[in-house]
Amino acid sequence: MGKKRHQADALKKIERTVGILKRIGKTYPHDLEEHPGADDLIEAHMTAAGRFVEPIANGVTAKGLREGVHASLLFLDQLLDQMPATIAFADIGTASVACHRGCHHCCHIRVTTKGPVVLALAFYLRKKLSSEQIAQLVSRLRGHVSDGLAMTPLEQVLKGRVCPLNVDGVCIGYEYRPYACRTHHSFDVSRCQAARQGDEADVRVPQDPNRHALQALVSRPVNECTRLLGLNTDELEFIPALLIALTDEGAAEKYIAGEPVFAPAHRPDVLEAQQGEIRRLGLIPIPQSIKPIQPGA
Repeated sequence: MGKKRHQADALKKIERTVGILKRIGKTYPHDLEEHPGADDLIEAHMTAAGRFVEPIANGVTAKGLREGVHASLLFLDQLLDQMPATIAFADIGTASVACHRGCHHCCHIRVTTKGPVVLALAFYLRKKLSSEQIAQLVSRLRGHVSDGLAMTPLEQVLKGRVCPLNVDGVCIGYEYRPYACRTHHSFDVSRCQAARQGDEADVRVPQDPNRHALQALVSRPVNECTRLLGLNTDELEFIPALLIALTDEGAAEKYIAGEPVFAPAHRPDVLEAQQGEIRRLGLIPIPQSIKPIQPGA
């Protein structure tokens, strides 16, 4: 009863938080009212929180959690569809998004995500794939995890390895792929190829920063709502977490109950190696956490 009461209180707190954001016209991590199109950005932030919370308004369940995640992911797709496909770069000039079906250079990049996203994807895969296909996927996941254990944290960040969800150049979990997979894109395939080969670790793939900003705009309120519900918000290594979710049929219930079901997939050493590489390249990292907004503030 204690857990359910806490989650009910958290849902009320989320409603109050969304109300406060609407009233003061601001949101974290940026003061959006200072940005062009502030009203649209604030509305998108509120909508992202609302889409995720609505299916669990009467209590957190595995079904409600995955429906909330799916609604959030689809909302991000809607926002990305509104972005221009052609933009001007200082170094390569005007270019268009080069991504297309069958192009899967980005499927060799390490991905991190959160528990609810992994659980939603695992449920989708169980529904979509045959038992034989699931067994083959689990085998690929285990191989990927085993290979990673033989690497240093920095090698896990830098060495591209194909995602086990990639089958013949196509993602078999595409509809439920994580936020990072949805927003990674390129305006120059040749640079993707160079980066994938691994000989040029410092290759910069031209991307639209506004698309990545949309990822943060949608995923951060979802992460904050998850935290308020008392659920774990650790940044997880995607492949190890998916292996856990697919091989433990009770993973969703354990996660909701507060059990550390995804603890083996949380690798602070790899995350630190990633941050060190970001600093070395002089890139500006996107914060991984959200500053809580206190009701009544």
